[in-house]
This record gives sequence, structure tokens and C-alpha cells, in this order.
Amino acid sequence: MRKILVLFLAIAMTFSVAAFEASIEPVEREASPGEQATYEVEVFNNASEDKRFTLDYSFHEAGWIYFDTSGVVPAGETETFNVTLIPGEDAIQQNYGFTIYVTDFETGESKQLSETMRVTRDHTLNVQSVDIQSGSVMPGESVQASVTVQNILPTIVDEYTVTSSFNDETRDADTEPLAPGAVREYDFTYDIPVEASPETYNLSLTVIQDEVEKVYHDTVQVEEVREINRSQEVDDRVLIVSGTKTVENNGNSPAEITENVTLPSYLDPILDFEPEPDQVTENEENTYIWEASLRPGEDIQFSYSINYWIPLLLAVIIIAGLSALSRISGNMKISKEVEEEKEGLKVSLEIINDTEKFRPQITVRDFVPNVAELDEDFEMAAPETRKTTDGTKIEWTLEDFKPGEKRIVQYRVKPKIEVEDGIDLPPAEIIIKGDKVAKSDNKKH
Repeated sequence: MRKILVLFLAIAMTFSVAAFEASIEPVEREASPGEQATYEVEVFNNASEDKRFTLDYSFHEAGWIYFDTSGVVPAGETETFNVTLIPGEDAIQQNYGFTIYVTDFETGESKQLSETMRVTRDHTLNVQSVDIQSGSVMPGESVQASVTVQNILPTIVDEYTVTSSFNDETRDADTEPLAPGAVREYDFTYDIPVEASPETYNLSLTVIQDEVEKVYHDTVQVEEVREINRSQEVDDRVLIVSGTKTVENNGNSPAEITENVTLPSYLDPILDFEPEPDQVTENEENTYIWEASLRPGEDIQFSYSINYWIPLLLAVIIIAGLSALSRISGNMKISKEVEEEKEGLKVSLEIINDTEKFRPQITVRDFVPNVAELDEDFEMAAPETRKTTDGTKIEWTLEDFKPGEKRIVQYRVKPKIEVEDGIDLPPAEIIIKGDKVAKSDNKKH
């Protein structure tokens, strides 16, 4: 019995001598994504000989942890093993627990050391990915932008905004509350108008949460398209032959165009043009040439007429002469006034027939630049309107304008964007039989 007890004590002393001590202490327990949280594992070898120890771990974020995997500790001495944790970009702001296992390589004896690290964030919403289309596109195509966000807080995030902007258009995403760790993608698509100018446009994404703003942007180049369409109509009647040429700029850039018509020179005295040709090449057959500049989406007509009814032509000349002799000095007048209202601007055009001549019909033209929007709810006479890439053309046709008579037409505009120096409203014009006879001052408001 005594021998068994001695043997038992000897075995216990052997294990006691072979045992080792291990502990873990934090050097820096807190870290943000990309930064280091560091710990020191101290191993004391209380055996009488040098020993090799190995380290292993248990942690669900395997890609974050780095450590000294093994080392030899001299007998009776203590060695330090380093453990480093680097949180990933998608780390949530919270505590993360992990365990380090220190094992005697020879005996397999192991000790378990548990610790925690704290992930801190300087913001609560992580932008995981951003995809903004760039490069060249054609008019009529579309461009896309998307952003993926993640809640990196341990609580629900419901107050954040995601917006996108392209050209002068800004859109807000319909955001939804995000649970802890939840991920949500927001997509934006913009259709490029067929009349979009060939230039560089900015495409951007903005994410705002807790007054922290992150902006991402790139550029899109809209390619130039040159497309000029031409058509011609001829009306051949017994006494009058007329022709009209129509030219349309269906591209997205300004174009210089030239059109011509060739007619026998003997017809020149009885020819009428609208508008008048810019050049005439005279020969047995005269070539009448028009030149014009067309903005994208704009069209122009060139017309001519041959009047074979000579007595009627003479009568027209006589009537025109008598009308000229009877005219008393005076001019058509037009003025523009702008008043600021709660919802925008009210523009008033005052037209005065300051002559002694009755005007069967006149045309009043005005233009609203594309920084403002025309309110098409007109209190007075409604004009004809036509939108272009530069703005909106407005045109009134006023009939039976008596000498000395005054008329007023009005419309309203709403600024689309805030312009530092105010909106520049170009002059309004009076057109009679294709001729510009008066214009107002331009207004800035």
C-alpha cells in the first residue's frame, strides 16, 4: 500500500513539473476597420527543459485574426506571443469574443484563454460598394448608378438618405430601415433625351447618415449625332406655282445648313421668297441660296412662289404703293415687364400700334430659357408653345390691330434652379409678314 502511494505522488509531481502557465492581456482592445487591436499571450515554462508551444484560436471572423502560431520557451522562462485583430469594413460596432488555445507540443496539454475586442466606427452606415456608369453613351440610351449600404450598428438605422444626381435632375431613393448588419442596394437609371447636347455630364451618388455625407461621382460623355432631314413640297396651280423646302436638325448639336433653288432668270420679277435668299447666282438660270444655323430639334422652311397673273401682281404693287403713301410716321412698339410672385415670375408684354395703319395680323414672339418652366395655365389669350433644348418658344397671333390700339398678353414662369445673377429673359419681338419690326428690352430677374 505504501509503494502505491509513493508511485502516485511521483506521477503527480511529474505532471506538476511538466505543467505551464499562460495568460492573455490586451494592449489595445478597441479598433476601427483597418486598424489593429493587439493582445499579448504570456507563456511561462516551469519545466526543467525547453518546450515548444503552439497557438490556435476560435473566432467566427477568421479573416480578422493574426498571431504567432508557435515558439520555444526556455525552461523556467516566460515568452510573449502576439495576437492581432483587424476588423473588416463590414464590422458592426459591438464587442467580439474570441478564444486562444496554448498547447504543449510534446504532451498535448492545452490552456484556453478568452478575451473580447471592441469595434468602433466613426459612422453608422457603411458603403459596401458603389457602381457609377462612366464613358460614352448615345442620345436615347440610359445611364445607371447603384450603391450598397450596410448598417454597422447593433441597433436599427432608419434615418438616412440616398440621393443621385444626373445633369440637372436629382432623385431621392425610397430608403427602408436597416436591421443590425443588414445590407440594401439602391439603383438609379436616367434616360438620356435624344436631343441631349454632346458634352460631359456628371453622375453622382450621395449617402447621408448622422450628418456624415459621402459623395461619389463620375462623368458620362454624350456623343455627337449629326442628322439633317430635308423635304420638299411643290404646289403647281394655274396662276401660281409655289414650293417649300423644310430642313430639320434631328441631331444633338448645332448645324450650319445651305439650301438652294434654281429657276429661269426671266421669272425673277414675279418671284417671292420667304425668307429672302442670302445669295443669288445670276445666269440664264438664277440660283437662289439660303443659309441658316439650326439648333438641335429646330427646323426651318424656305419657300418661293411664282405669280403668273401679271394684272394681279400689278394690282398688288399699286396697293402697296398707295398704302406706303398713306402711312403716317410711327412704329409698332412692344415692352416687357416682370413682376415677382410667390410661385415665380409674371411676365407682361404690352403691344402698341403706334401708327395710322390697320394691322390685319401680327405675331408676337417670346422665349423662356430652360432654367425656367413655362406655366401653361394662361389667364389671357393662350399662345402656341414649342419646347426646344434651350427653352420654350412662345408665339401669339393678334388680329385686327387698329391704329393707336394697345394690347397686353401675359404668362408666368417658375425657375427650375436658383440662378445667382437672376434669370435672363430675352427680348420679345413683333413679326409682320416675316419681318421683325420691333423688340423689347431683355429683362433679368
